[in-house]
Amino acid sequence: MSTLETRTVRNISFIGVSQAVTLLLSLLSVTVLARVLTPEDFGIVSIGVLFMFLFTTIQDFGVGNAVVQRDTRIEDSISVMLFLRWIIAVVLFFAIVGFSPIISNFYGNPAIALVIIVMSLNLFIQPIAFSSSVMLVRKLEFSKLAIAAIVSSTAGTIVSITLALLNFSYWSIVLGSLSGTCFSVSVMRYYERTRLRPRIDKKLMRELLGFGVHLVINGLMVFVIFSVDQMVVGKVLGLAILGVYYIALKFGRILGQQISGTVNAVLFPTMARIKDSMERLKTGYVQSLRMIAIIVAPLSLGLSALSLPFVSVVLDLHSRIHLTERASDNRRGCMSG
Repeated sequence: MSTLETRTVRNISFIGVSQAVTLLLSLLSVTVLARVLTPEDFGIVSIGVLFMFLFTTIQDFGVGNAVVQRDTRIEDSISVMLFLRWIIAVVLFFAIVGFSPIISNFYGNPAIALVIIVMSLNLFIQPIAFSSSVMLVRKLEFSKLAIAAIVSSTAGTIVSITLALLNFSYWSIVLGSLSGTCFSVSVMRYYERTRLRPRIDKKLMRELLGFGVHLVINGLMVFVIFSVDQMVVGKVLGLAILGVYYIALKFGRILGQQISGTVNAVLFPTMARIKDSMERLKTGYVQSLRMIAIIVAPLSLGLSALSLPFVSVVLDLHSRIHLTERASDNRRGCMSG
């Protein structure tokens, strides 16, 4: 086994451990929050999460991967992309402030606007560690990235559960997410203190954006495929039903996302180093798909078989749905009276 293959296997184990911890913490968080918060709280947050995924995809523009795969002018590329990320963050923030009331009116809940605006602060927090994250990936220092992910998940879980128990409703999830991002950025900056300033280089900017535009298109396609259903459910059936749907999706997809995310996070920088060998790229791609399928398929089938008792006993969603429906009926009765 070559040195690169050995490091790849080791890095997959590092990210695998962090993803396993993240998975357990996520399950713990959603399990507790599902029993404390209302389905409508989850519905409000899910709308914010949907649009934040869209905004983050636009802001990233594939530039992280563009820099990772480069062989020359690495620091110059990071500086140029820092400039672009800050500019895009500012433009997106003003667009969010303008459009969030429209989104809020579309779903008939004024809380959504402020939730989206507060969640958009991530657009300004994440670029602080952009150079650090890129350099750690390029150096294949995934053990440090794994620690950052574990710290982020732990902090987010503690904050979310604590605030939920203090009756902060949907804000517990929003502020938990922001705190997780802050801790992740802090850890990455601690491990990789690369100091690069934003700069403008039009030629280099065109090169990087030319690479990243294909990833943005792919990201937008993923957004449409995996998000339109939630947007329709929220509009047609209401935020409470969307909240239940959001929890179901989170548990249903979490295993596949965590495991495929583990493999993809490590394989991209590894593949970038062998990009001139098409045969090795094909072999690595097929092996990664086989690895993901072998692990995900039986776990997903097991989760499907246990779904009914899990929802009824652990999440207690059935009774909470009935309570939500009764509360809605009472509100309608009061309004008609």
